[in-house]
Amino acid sequence: MRLNQKALLTVGATLFGLNLVLYLIASTILIGSFKQVEYEATHHTVEGAVDAIHQTSQQFSDRYADWAAWDDTYAFIAGEKPDFVDINLNPGSLINIRVNLAIFIDSSGQIVYSTRFDPETQQMSPIPDDLKQYLTSGDLLLQHANPESSLNGILMLSEGPMLITSRPILTSEDEGPIRGTLIFGRKLDDQEIAHLAEITRLSLSLTPLHPNQLPADFPTLQQGLQKMPVVIKPLSHETIAGYTLIPDIYGRPVMLLRVDAPRTIYAQGQKAMSYLAWSILAVDIAFGLLTVIWLKRLVLSRLTNLSSEVRNIDTKSGLSARVTVAGHDELAELAIVINEMLKTLEQYEGDRQKAAASLQKAKEAAEAANVAKSQFLANISHELRTPLNAIIGYSEMLAEEAQDLGEVVFVQDLRKIQMAGQHLLGLINDILDLSKIEAGRMTCDPEPFSMSVLIQEITTTIQPLLSKNNNTLSIHCPSSIGTMYADPTKVRQCLLNLLSNACKFTEQGTVTVVVERTEKWGNEEIKGWEDEAYAMTKLEKQKNLDASESAHPLTLPSPHPPITWIIFKVSDTGIGMTSEQVEKLFQPFTQADPSTTRKYGGTGLGLAITKKLCQLMGGDIAVESAIGQGTTFIIRLPITIAEIS
Repeated sequence: MRLNQKALLTVGATLFGLNLVLYLIASTILIGSFKQVEYEATHHTVEGAVDAIHQTSQQFSDRYADWAAWDDTYAFIAGEKPDFVDINLNPGSLINIRVNLAIFIDSSGQIVYSTRFDPETQQMSPIPDDLKQYLTSGDLLLQHANPESSLNGILMLSEGPMLITSRPILTSEDEGPIRGTLIFGRKLDDQEIAHLAEITRLSLSLTPLHPNQLPADFPTLQQGLQKMPVVIKPLSHETIAGYTLIPDIYGRPVMLLRVDAPRTIYAQGQKAMSYLAWSILAVDIAFGLLTVIWLKRLVLSRLTNLSSEVRNIDTKSGLSARVTVAGHDELAELAIVINEMLKTLEQYEGDRQKAAASLQKAKEAAEAANVAKSQFLANISHELRTPLNAIIGYSEMLAEEAQDLGEVVFVQDLRKIQMAGQHLLGLINDILDLSKIEAGRMTCDPEPFSMSVLIQEITTTIQPLLSKNNNTLSIHCPSSIGTMYADPTKVRQCLLNLLSNACKFTEQGTVTVVVERTEKWGNEEIKGWEDEAYAMTKLEKQKNLDASESAHPLTLPSPHPPITWIIFKVSDTGIGMTSEQVEKLFQPFTQADPSTTRKYGGTGLGLAITKKLCQLMGGDIAVESAIGQGTTFIIRLPITIAEIS
C-alpha cells in the first residue's frame, strides 16, 4: 500500500472514528433527552387521566347532592312519605339520573330502601350480596360526622367496578340532624370508560386487578408500580404506554389504568439524529478531502520525489549521487541526512572492497590449513596405527607364550600393554572419524540388515563392559521389528558408544536397550527433540523448511504421508547429570563434568561422533537425565536412508 493511500486511509479512519464517537455521544445525550421529555409528557398524561377519573367521580357525587339534601328524602327516611319510591325511584327516573344502584339507610344503620337497576332491561333487583358487607355501622360508607361530609370513588363488586357516592341525608336547607345516608352507584363499564376517554381525548383503558383480566406483562409492571406511582413502557416505535393503579374508596388498588400515547417526541428525536448523522458525514467527506489534498501537496509529493531520487541512485550514478534538498522542514533535514549517509556509504564501500579482498585471502588460507590438517590427521593416524597394531599383536603373542610358560606376572603386564594400545588405537580412530566428518569425507554405505541380529551382536560385544561393573543388560527388541536400510557399521558404532558410556557410569545397576518402530509425527512422538539437527535431515530439505524453524518441535503438513522411524533408547541407572551438564554434551573433547574424566576416563569424542553420525544418516540424538536417577539417550533414524558420499 502506497503512502498516499495510507494517508487517505488514516485520515478517513481518524475522522470516521472521531465523528462516530461524536455521533454516539450526541445520540446518547439527545435521544436520552428526548426519551426523558417523552417519559415526563406521558407521566403528565397519566396524571391527567387520573385527575379526570377523580373529577368524574366528584361530578358524579355533586350531581346527586340535592337528592341527599331534600325534604322529601328527609321525610322518606323517617317513614313519612310512603309514595317517595313510586314517584322518584321508578325505572324512568333511574334512567334519567343514570344510576344503577340506590340505597337509603337510616341513622341506625338499617336499610330503608335499596335497589339495583339494569337500564337495558329496565329491571330492578336486590343489591349484590358482596355490597352488603360495606353497609354496616362503622363502615366508611356510613360515617358522616357533619352535614358537609361526602364520600365518592370506585368500589369493586363481583359484577365489576362501580362509581359510588355516599352523602348524609339532610333537609333542603342542608341542615340536620342527619337522619341517614344516601348511596348512589353507577357501573364503570366499557361505555362509561369510552365516554371518559372521549372527554379527556386520551386512549385509555381500565382493567380490574383480576388474574383472568390482567395483561401478561403485569408482574413486571407490578414490580415497577411498587416503587413508583406511574410506570412508563414503550410498546413500539409509534406508541408508548403509561400505567398506574386506581384505588377504591378504601385506598386499596383495584384497577390498572393504561394510557396509550403516540411517540411524537421520540419520532422528532429520531429525525433530529438522522439530520445530525448526514451532517456529520458531509463534514467528514469535505474535511477529509481537504486534508488529503493538503497532505499530498505539502508532504506526499515531496516524499515521492525523494523516494524516486533515492531509488535511482544505484542505477544511474552509484553512491556518488546526492538527493535534492528543498525547504527548511523535516523533509529537508531528511534529505541532508540521506546525503551524509550516501557519503559515509561511499567511504564504507571502498573499505568493504578492501576488507573483502583480505577476507578472501584469509578464507583461502584457512581452507588450505584445514585441508592440511585433515591430511596430517589422516597420515599421522595411519603412521600411528601401524606400530600400534604391531605392539598390540606382539603383546598378545607374548601374553599367550607367558601363559603357556606359567609366568602369570608377565601376563598381567602384557595385558596392560595390550589394553593401553587398544585404547590409544580407539582414540586415534575417533580422531580420524571426527576429522573425516568435519572435512565432509565421511561416506555412508547403506545396506539392508536385521535389527534384531544387530542387537544380538552388540549384546555379545558389550558383555565384558557389563561384567566389569557388575551391571545387567535388559533388551526390549521385538522379533518382528524387521529390517533397516542403513549403514550397519555406523549404527553399531553409535549404539556401542552409548552402551559403553552406560556401563562406565553405572555400577551394579541395569542398562536397558529399547528398539521401537513408529510412523507418527505427533508432539508425543517428538517431544524433547529440539536440536537444530533435524532441520538438516533429507526429509526437512525436501520440505524446504526454514533453518529458523529447526529450534522448535518438528511437525509435518497433514497432506504428506508419515515417515517410518526407528527409535533406539539406551537407559541406565547410573549417576545421571544436571541440566547444566547436559548442555555440554555432544561437543568434541568436552565432558559433562571434569571430575568424571579423572574418575571414569574418556576423551569426550564418543558422543560428538555419535551425534554427527546420526545426523549423517538423516536422524539425530536426544538425551534425558536427572542427577542420581540415571540417563536415557534416544537415537532416532529413518528406516531407509539415502546413500551419502
